[in-house]
Amino acid sequence: MEGGAVVTSPPDRLVNALDAASSGLTVMAGSSRFSPSTAIAPRLAVSTLQAYHGVTATARLLPRAGHDLRLDWNESTVPPSPLVFERLAAVLGSGQLNWYPDPTATALRRRLARYAGRPVSQVVVFNGSDSALDCVARTFVGESDEVLICAPCYDNFRVFVEALGARVQQVLGPDPFRPDTAGLLARIGAATRLIYLCNPNNPTGRLYRLPQIEQVLRALNGGLLIVDEAYFEFSGVTAAGLLDRYDHLVVTRSFSKAFGLAGLRCGYVLTSARVARLLNRVRNGKEVNLLAQVASAAALDDLPHVRAYVREVRRARGWLVRTLRDRGYDVIATPANFVLLRVDDPPRLVARLEALGVRVRDRSQMPQLERCVRVTVGTLDDCRRFVAALARLEASS
Repeated sequence: MEGGAVVTSPPDRLVNALDAASSGLTVMAGSSRFSPSTAIAPRLAVSTLQAYHGVTATARLLPRAGHDLRLDWNESTVPPSPLVFERLAAVLGSGQLNWYPDPTATALRRRLARYAGRPVSQVVVFNGSDSALDCVARTFVGESDEVLICAPCYDNFRVFVEALGARVQQVLGPDPFRPDTAGLLARIGAATRLIYLCNPNNPTGRLYRLPQIEQVLRALNGGLLIVDEAYFEFSGVTAAGLLDRYDHLVVTRSFSKAFGLAGLRCGYVLTSARVARLLNRVRNGKEVNLLAQVASAAALDDLPHVRAYVREVRRARGWLVRTLRDRGYDVIATPANFVLLRVDDPPRLVARLEALGVRVRDRSQMPQLERCVRVTVGTLDDCRRFVAALARLEASS
């Protein structure tokens, strides 16, 4: 305070000025005059970018214990292994949070190498698989490069490459629930820099088998194939073994689904040692925090916990599909931890379920999924609660 007036720091003055400029106002800051024309503009690719929308309806708060049922983001519906909490407590009790984490994530990468059956040199750890996808894009994609995306699929990768100015081609097959290898191969050309393929696909569950993925690798000259295996633990299908023959393959995986660590954000890449070295030139070595590294390593040290949850999800998925079909619903099963429902009015169903404390994901805005709602499959109890909520809606209609 000086003479009763609030002293604003230069950074605050600049922020206030830019905020006002974006509202069409003119602001005096000292002797400088700020107007809308002086506000910095983004790159053209960003100014025209359609953002990824991760929230279905209202702001997504933490669930109320014993009430909210979050079946909209395909997270694990149970906590991670007790060993995770034990190891995290030990780290927090040691007071080591003043140190940067291991930039090479050595302990975690060694465990991942054993888990995936690949050399440590082929493992790179990231702050979630989203960060891995972003790093791959920034490493290999430039302005006007052609990128093929096997759509409809997880949309965040499109944002990463379009922000770089790439020319994105959405490859849609005749049936979004079945692989279209021939259609994809027909779109690959000399200018194809990168192909993005979710396997199993989110949200349709489409699953490419290894011979089909190998066909794509053989046809892709001078480009890179990303196989997003965020749901690998549920499907049991992986392209990682193809790294023995192809060094232009990148497999991305996550600890956010079967491992139950979505809140700590950790993912990883399996790729050739050459591509791993290139990614490490771009990757921020400190981006995977200490707690995420410790928790992920602990989760890998208790694989029986993860495998028991995967078995539970598969059992619950079978029960849910049978039950919903018996009730007259049009259900699409997947090899992942979610199913799709075809309904007449997806936004209305999502809103009515949310009013009961049950969140599911409206996917009807995506191409070829006009009537689809996605529902995460958790435990059998979760599925029973979901069906009970549907029954309440049916009774009130």
